[in-house]
Amino acid sequence: MDSYEVYVKTDSRNNIIEINSDYYLTDFSTFCKIDEGVGLKYREASECYLEKGLMSFGKSCAHYNYKLIDGKIVERIEEEKEREPYSSEEEI
Repeated sequence: MDSYEVYVKTDSRNNIIEINSDYYLTDFSTFCKIDEGVGLKYREASECYLEKGLMSFGKSCAHYNYKLIDGKIVERIEEEKEREPYSSEEEI
């Protein structure tokens, strides 16, 4: 089986705003490698890697579910999500 590398892109607050694998990416310049492995979880990282998905959608806005701290994925706590909801890259 083939091995795949998983990459993330973060915003200025270290929120993970995109995740994908080297199976799909062609430009790695704005991404950080975080993992590698064999199987669907790694190849289809945008759909399968993050347990809660990239974003969640609340009553009034969307929230990123994870951040990157010292090269590791950390789930954002509810207080962070309320304090720092989704914003487009133009707003950051």
